[in-house]
Amino acid sequence: MKVHLLAKQFALTPALRGYAERRLRTGLAFARDRIGDVVVRLGDINGPRGGNDKQCHILIAVPGQPALVVRDVHADLYSAIDRAVKRAAHTLRQAVMQRRYLERWGHRNPARPRHAAAEALAVADAAPAS
Repeated sequence: MKVHLLAKQFALTPALRGYAERRLRTGLAFARDRIGDVVVRLGDINGPRGGNDKQCHILIAVPGQPALVVRDVHADLYSAIDRAVKRAAHTLRQAVMQRRYLERWGHRNPARPRHAAAEALAVADAAPAS
């Protein structure tokens, strides 16, 4: 997993860089072998006006799957990073579980089979008994 940190409209301090990288590496450690690149964009939306305007935007590239994108806005940048990493970990965990299920069973949802034979069995099972 390679982490790219970008700051928009403010200087990225070494402390902030270290914090963001540490949170990402620990939060996404369960899937580090499945992740390609992680791009984190930190920004100040309103500039010097203040308010809930610190943004953390995380893009996770997973080979063979669509990119996962998570965005969080908060008054404190450290809190925005924490919340975004937590949501990214949850989203990634769901994608990994879905991928494992798909590899094992060949379809996404057991209620909607992909194969015609399996679909016919599902319809036959759902038909009322005579």
